Amino acid sequence: MHESPSGIDNSVCTYGSMIEYRAEEPIFMLQVPKMKILLVDSKVSRNTKDQVKRVEQLRKYYPTIIEPILHSIDGVSQMARNVFKKMHETPENDEDGWQSSYEELKTLIFINQKLLSALTVSHPKLDTICADAQNLFLAGKLTGAGGGGFAYILLPPHKKEEKNQEALTRILKEKGFDVIETVLGGEGVKIDK
Repeated sequence: MHESPSGIDNSVCTYGSMIEYRAEEPIFMLQVPKMKILLVDSKVSRNTKDQVKRVEQLRKYYPTIIEPILHSIDGVSQMARNVFKKMHETPENDEDGWQSSYEELKTLIFINQKLLSALTVSHPKLDTICADAQNLFLAGKLTGAGGGGFAYILLPPHKKEEKNQEALTRILKEKGFDVIETVLGGEGVKIDK
């Protein structure tokens, strides 16, 4: 439960795609291509309010350590936004362009998860999910405020690389996690007649 929810969840569900959000600024819709992911349920309940409070306490007592981490997370987010923009402008048949952007995103996702872990908002089960992904040359990170909940694994843009996805799905399910393949950057709510 939040004390002051951002409205991101409602906006994404309604409008689809992805959102750039900064506190005290308008929500900005990003133009992104559809990207396949594995959505993995850690089966650990979480409390967003507690996670936010934990980071606020760390920031208060260790500002010279925590501020650079938060600044780095912002830098990763800005770089990812630029990659999404490049992907949106890349023709679908440009396999090299898509693969290059995918590799950039993989690196940024990996870095972001490590930074979030340094903020103590990850969880051992989320770390396991991300480590299993990395062992198969994929990248994953926690979603939301962390502390439990879900992680996502970015999947390669080409079908020829599906064997790692299948292996990871099997490994995660054997460990008791629920795994769903879905798409980022999809449409929002629509009414079919």
